[in-house]
Amino acid sequence: APTEVVSRSLAISLNGGSAFSTSSTFATFRYYAQPTVTEIEPTSGDALGGTLVTVRGANFLTLASAFGADATAAAGAAALMRVAFGGVVATAPLFANETHVIVAAPWGYAGFASVTISLNAQQFSSPAGVEFEFVGLHAPELLGAAFGPAGTQLVLTFDSQPTNRGGMAGGGPC
Repeated sequence: APTEVVSRSLAISLNGGSAFSTSSTFATFRYYAQPTVTEIEPTSGDALGGTLVTVRGANFLTLASAFGADATAAAGAAALMRVAFGGVVATAPLFANETHVIVAAPWGYAGFASVTISLNAQQFSSPAGVEFEFVGLHAPELLGAAFGPAGTQLVLTFDSQPTNRGGMAGGGPC
């Protein structure tokens, strides 16, 4: 894998490259080394989120060369970077360089979550066995909202947790 962004021209053929079957214009296709996460510190934090986590690994600023070669380029690359804890994506990192990222952990379900990183806020690296443990209960997650059959009640559905933290045990009028 390259250690920087590599650009190649890409032509599309509809029938295996026979005469007159490739596009007359070319698209630029860019590829780069996938970021890898090797460790995190700390390895656990509150399920409500907010724990500052240092993520260590490699190729975190590989996309910076697509933005230029100065501090602005690194900032542009870091603005697109995201760290996911399981299926929950944290906000943009507070700090990033080629081998370290500092990010505030998002909320999460109690238990372990794989830590992965994305350089473009879309495709995340493959899990490398590095996990963060969320401890405690998270804030209730709204799963759905719909009006009742008569249209006079708004029914909210939250994820289940072994608590009545939100004071919502059972159902009743507001």
